[in-house]
Amino acid sequence: VEQVVSTTSWKMSAAVAQRFSLGNVYLMGDAAHQFPPAGGFGMNTGLQDVHNIAWKLAAVQHGMASRTLLRSYDAERRPVARANARLAVHNYLRGMRVPEALGLPSTLPQSASDFLSAASKNLPSPIRSLLTSRFSLAFGEAAVNSTRAHFIQTLGHGANHQLARYRLKCAAQVVSSGKTLPLLFPRHELGYLYEAPGAAIVPDEPP
Repeated sequence: VEQVVSTTSWKMSAAVAQRFSLGNVYLMGDAAHQFPPAGGFGMNTGLQDVHNIAWKLAAVQHGMASRTLLRSYDAERRPVARANARLAVHNYLRGMRVPEALGLPSTLPQSASDFLSAASKNLPSPIRSLLTSRFSLAFGEAAVNSTRAHFIQTLGHGANHQLARYRLKCAAQVVSSGKTLPLLFPRHELGYLYEAPGAAIVPDEPP
């Protein structure tokens, strides 16, 4: 990277568009929904979006269906995106249970970032530019990593005292009880039923 134009901190969030289609425009993938990275739901939901609209466009293009079929895209895919957004947020929070058990509050980095961002807005432009330079960002990252390592070795779970051993025990209990981030989602492996109003209903062929 030759020059850092702007920087921002990542914040856990989820968003789903109010509608997935308008006229001849169809949203899919990250343009239609954004999930936290906790389970791969963003990529899978986006692929499902493409598959859903692709066969419908092909059917209309080849004269096998009327354009009204395309209206079912929003009715079918948006509820799935909303459900996957809720699941992704839930999984992300589950993944934070181990750091929480180790005495590392999951909200602390974001709170610190929000504080520094708000404070920097009141600084003169030259100083603000200096703080966001590549050198300053690298120095800041090194300082954070050093401070974090020191904290873990003295007050955190890497230390040799009763509190550290207790935190390790709590984290082990979270993992052994299966309450952390899962990697398999059996209830979501078999696909979806599109039963919402407006979904495309294809009648069975007579025998």
